[in-house]
Amino acid sequence: MFEFNAAKSAANRLKLGIDFPTARALWHDPLALRIPVRRSASSSRAGWSSAISTDGCGDRARRPDPNQLGAPRATGGSESL
Repeated sequence: MFEFNAAKSAANRLKLGIDFPTARALWHDPLALRIPVRRSASSSRAGWSSAISTDGCGDRARRPDPNQLGAPRATGGSESL
């Protein structure tokens, strides 16, 4: 169960540029573009996600840090980010 925490929402707004109510609205956006992604069992990027939001003044894209997600680090070659 999710409990709204105003202090954490404000901290996320400062740190990430988006608060909880705005993030929640993105998930329920009827105009959201959803792109299917091919996955393989050996994919080193399993569990990754990206979000792009447009506010009319510019675009912002954010990809989670794989170290924070506990994902393996890319080791060079075409898989490097």
